[in-house]
Amino acid sequence: MEYMAPEMVQRNTYGGSVDIWSLGILLYEMMHGYAPFTGHNEPDIATKIVKHDIKFERYIRKDAKDFINTMINPIPEERPLAWELFDYEWIRRMVKEMPELRLIAEYLFFLRIVKLNRMDHGI
Repeated sequence: MEYMAPEMVQRNTYGGSVDIWSLGILLYEMMHGYAPFTGHNEPDIATKIVKHDIKFERYIRKDAKDFINTMINPIPEERPLAWELFDYEWIRRMVKEMPELRLIAEYLFFLRIVKLNRMDHGI
């Protein structure tokens, strides 16, 4: 339940942006050691997800907060697409510090090019 996007919790229609939401929740949990929305039961957790009341520990860098907040935007249409994640300052810094992430970045860039080519050809 902790990884469910608000539109899923509210049983609204949803698309692929729920995966970006879940990735943001996972990243938050990796940085903090706990999920951002917790409670004693599922209805309590669901309420917190919908209210989007999220707090960050003081040691989390601003660019990391911005990155996570972008992914867990309560408005699904405003969440980035997977290949757009590498446009954010925090992830660019991480790619520089951890070269193995560069392969993921290059693969996502490739997927972006493929998608744009398909769109150009009406596929």
